[in-house]
Amino acid sequence: MKKTSALILGVVFVLSILAGATSTLAVQTSVVPVLTVDDSGQSLTVDSITAYHSDGTVAGKKTDVNSAAFVLEAGTYTMVAKKAGYKDANSDFTITAQSPQTLATTILTLQKDPNAGSNGSTGSVTGTGTTSEDLTVDVEIDNDKVGPGDVVTFDLEIENTAEYDAEDVQATVEIRGIDGGDDIDASSDKFTLNDADSGKEIKTLSLTLKVPFEADENEYTVVTTIEWKNEDTNEKFVNEIVNEKALEVEKEDADVRISELTLSQTSAKAEDEIQVDVTLFNVGKEDQDVKLTVKNKDLNVDSTSGEFQLDADDKETQHLSFTVPKNAKSGEYTIQATVTFGDESKTEFVMLTVDGEGGVKVLPLSTAVTSDFGKIGVILGLIIALIVAAFVAKEFVPAPIRTEVIRRR
Repeated sequence: MKKTSALILGVVFVLSILAGATSTLAVQTSVVPVLTVDDSGQSLTVDSITAYHSDGTVAGKKTDVNSAAFVLEAGTYTMVAKKAGYKDANSDFTITAQSPQTLATTILTLQKDPNAGSNGSTGSVTGTGTTSEDLTVDVEIDNDKVGPGDVVTFDLEIENTAEYDAEDVQATVEIRGIDGGDDIDASSDKFTLNDADSGKEIKTLSLTLKVPFEADENEYTVVTTIEWKNEDTNEKFVNEIVNEKALEVEKEDADVRISELTLSQTSAKAEDEIQVDVTLFNVGKEDQDVKLTVKNKDLNVDSTSGEFQLDADDKETQHLSFTVPKNAKSGEYTIQATVTFGDESKTEFVMLTVDGEGGVKVLPLSTAVTSDFGKIGVILGLIIALIVAAFVAKEFVPAPIRTEVIRRR
């Protein structure tokens, strides 16, 4: 009985140590897939998708995409999608230690701006207020020489030099005449800037614009507009800064881009047939022999268009298809489209959600020990287990059988 009790006590002690160590095992990060669509549910390439942490910092950013995947640590975030001519779309979410390592896809739906023109741009910016320099702005362009299809980032530093708090502050950056003679622009969310004596009178932010694929080689004017109102009087003000020939568009000899990438359906089941529509745009100066490939290793997708010629300033849409395998598991799959021309290539991605056999979700299986104590606990538990095993083995070894010969007289 004592031997059995010792065995049970040892096992319980080992399990408690291991349980304590196991409790320190936690998912360190989660993968957050994002898909952007228009109000009709069709895939939409946006200027940017940005993950903002609750403290206001940028946790991740993708530009010129219609889908993305962010690897984020535990915390609260806001995902924001922006596109010129559309209202911003956003979604809030929280990652905890109990969250799966791959979250469900966040779908951001962007609606057309009611003030947008027929080409989708919001047109020329007109400030609605009294001209003022109480709010000043410094503008830096990450690259003042770009090509068609490139994304340009404008870094703004806005300062309130007034003796009043500025409310509903909004910054807008506009490139004039770059889209076949039309303008394109991007605007920030509205915010508040405290007065000059507050110590919180400066705001830094970034806005992005995608150079249209049809843009001509030229130098373009960039206009930055700041609009706000006086918190005390509600009077509206505007400050407009015009930088002529601030952005230059240059074309390369060989440059082919994927201007649009869509799937016939963004959600599918096993054995569904998916059509991939890829629009290729030759934005370079020379004709090119091009080849399109669509791939995904997990779904056994490897389709190619074969080589064909694409003239300069011309575009063509290719249609490739594949069937979701019968044994495909549920999860998010990244479909990769690559256009090859000469020795160069360009790649874009789109997400496909599959509801596969058994509804089993495809998740990463890695775990991480969150502290050195957890590692020590695991090692200590193993050592104790070996000691207990040795003790039990010793206690239960049967005693030698004693043989006596009884002699009878």
